[in-house]
Amino acid sequence: MTALPFPGRFTLAFVVAAFAMLTLGLIVPRPSYSQGPPLPAVFFGDVADITVNGEPYDGVTPIEAIDENGDVVGTADVSDEGIWLIQVPLAESVRFRIGGAISAAEPFVPGSLSELTIVLSGIPTELPTRSLELSAGFQALTHVGEDLSIDDFLALFDEPAAVAGIFLWDAGALGYAVWRLGLPAPLQGITEILQNAPMLLLLETDAVYTSDVLAHEAGAWPLVNGFAGIAYLGADGDPIAAALNDVDTPDSVSAIFRFNNTIRNWDSYNRGLPPSLNSLREIQRWDFLLVRAELATSWTYDEFLP
Repeated sequence: MTALPFPGRFTLAFVVAAFAMLTLGLIVPRPSYSQGPPLPAVFFGDVADITVNGEPYDGVTPIEAIDENGDVVGTADVSDEGIWLIQVPLAESVRFRIGGAISAAEPFVPGSLSELTIVLSGIPTELPTRSLELSAGFQALTHVGEDLSIDDFLALFDEPAAVAGIFLWDAGALGYAVWRLGLPAPLQGITEILQNAPMLLLLETDAVYTSDVLAHEAGAWPLVNGFAGIAYLGADGDPIAAALNDVDTPDSVSAIFRFNNTIRNWDSYNRGLPPSLNSLREIQRWDFLLVRAELATSWTYDEFLP
């Protein structure tokens, strides 16, 4: 931790005075143009009011501010009197991180001064699980656990022998890479299953897939000019219009197909059709999507903590 270079007591009165000077432009000169960047938001509080995983803050581990993408946007200075302060230049929302523990999100309001009592908790040591009942025939699945070999992936099913085929979208080939039960290893097109890999399975009988659900960082699926297979990593029940806001150039997406496990066929959205004629209106987290783009772009997704 870096102590603030201020003599004497660092108190709430000082914070307020410093914030007033900041707002008036006396600390950081404002640009000469009339429409400048937004003012930063300032967060502060007493280290004695911080709780980390149910325990008092140790007073040593750095207090970091992270934005909605999980990027560090500020690190707290702490005074000799135990007052912490972070100035955040720009974000949509702010959370605080100490070690592996993270707080709830706070709104980012440019030019604001917020005194906080923060409570942080870590990712639970016992991870949540996802259990999915799958029917014989073709079924869609997104693997939510760690990267696995084929054998270890098959062990996640209550009936491993039910899996007769695995079809993973291969962005380079613009088609599916295939694993088939009984083929010699040199002829298999898939050797491992990665976290968040979307796939179609061919099942001989009904089976249940059960896996730990892991966190993932923010990222983006590349969308080529043509078809791309992705796993939707947004929120459950997002309307198509809201989901497309995460595409860098939404107008480049002309169609989306989501495999429907119940009917073993594709629901579809076509940008040129009236909404009433589109069978795909909402998307769920971990849906397997085939996305048709007219121009290359990308579909971004946020950090996920189970």
